[in-house]
Amino acid sequence: MNSSSDPTDLDQRVAAVDIERSVIVQAPAGSGKTTLLVQRFLNLLTVVDRPEEVLAITFTRKAAAEMLERVVTALAEDTARSRAIRTRSTARGWHLDTQPGRLRIQTIDAFCVGLVQRLPISSGLGDRLRIVEDGEPYYREAIDRTFERLGHSDELNSELIGLLALFDNDFEKARASMSTMLAKRDQWLEVVALTLRAGQADRQVDDSRRRAITGAIEAGVRALHTNAISDVIADLGDRLRNELADVASSAALRLGVDWPGSGLPTDLEQWHFIAELITTRGGQPRIRLGSAQGFNDAGHANQYAKARLRMLIEDLDRHDMILRLASLRLLPPLTLDAREAHAIVNVATGLATTEPELEDVMKALRASKLEILWNVGLPRTMPYFFASLKVAVTLAFVGTVISETVASNRGIGNVMMIASSSFDVPLVFAGLTILAALGVALYVIFSFIEGRVTGWALRKDEFAVGA
Repeated sequence: MNSSSDPTDLDQRVAAVDIERSVIVQAPAGSGKTTLLVQRFLNLLTVVDRPEEVLAITFTRKAAAEMLERVVTALAEDTARSRAIRTRSTARGWHLDTQPGRLRIQTIDAFCVGLVQRLPISSGLGDRLRIVEDGEPYYREAIDRTFERLGHSDELNSELIGLLALFDNDFEKARASMSTMLAKRDQWLEVVALTLRAGQADRQVDDSRRRAITGAIEAGVRALHTNAISDVIADLGDRLRNELADVASSAALRLGVDWPGSGLPTDLEQWHFIAELITTRGGQPRIRLGSAQGFNDAGHANQYAKARLRMLIEDLDRHDMILRLASLRLLPPLTLDAREAHAIVNVATGLATTEPELEDVMKALRASKLEILWNVGLPRTMPYFFASLKVAVTLAFVGTVISETVASNRGIGNVMMIASSSFDVPLVFAGLTILAALGVALYVIFSFIEGRVTGWALRKDEFAVGA
């Protein structure tokens, strides 16, 4: 029978370190997975003939070093298991006290490199492997191989010629731009691949590609319009929303512009009208009000409307809404013309063709699967990894609290459950506050790490207002 100080999952922990069983342990961060791995590693050392027969693999060097330190520390302890391992080490000549390097605790990349180095002929890669930190030379080689298709009977000739035309036939400029895009291919590769595959069974492949890419872009632009306008309306507040709607409606009436009636519009063209009414082309508050704003005479009604508009502009400026309104002018149009769509198809085709070429280049340069993973695969997956990590780290608190309320005699969840049963509302809210603070703190920490690791993949949200 378990004592009150034992963890509630003691039976599962015991099963996890049983070397007669194969187990998979899934648990949130900080729950003791590394401790279980160390215990299982030590248990295996009591039965193997050589320490190299036990292999532990981690993802980072830091984790491997930490686990090795824990194992070495445990071997020096005065416990029955540690004494048995030391006795076995002496009897079989392991010399773990002076050769802890025989304990195989490695990162996955170190394990793969060691495996290939022991099988240089079978792998076909020799024993001189290295990990390249800078993928720029591989990008350029892949692009060169792609453009070598020009001048041959290749189905991509027209797209590659069109792609070069976008850069005034300057190959160096085109290669530099495409190389930059390849470094950020996690942002576009999936969309490009899906749209290029659309309609490939169709006889008119070019038209199908153009329709698919145009539809995808227009859907994205439509969502961008909706989100940008909704954000501006939400930030205006009730008073400014009502005043802006009345002033814009009056200006539209003076200038003979169709208007949707009461309230603010949802159409971008009508918001362009509002931006022209309130701001200058340079994104500054409009000072001069004249015929362009519908004030053609000096009548009493016009003077009142002009004073009202000027007060509204000053009010919007005080609330930092002038730049927000001016930025709506910079949103792209909803529809693409045929020339723009054709140019985008050329770029998408060139980039999608270069992606598999990049992997072929690395293989031709005798890059190992690890190098391909490191330079091509991992950069593409890291943004998705951090996105899922930020979701998981917040949900981990939810799962922990629920488990503590169901089957635990300690922890924040248990405290909150006891407090709620005794109607101690302040204590319940104190527990919620602590959980919220911890969740936000971890989210911010992982966001910071994400920015440092995958800063190249983050898009800027600012609008730059030009003339």
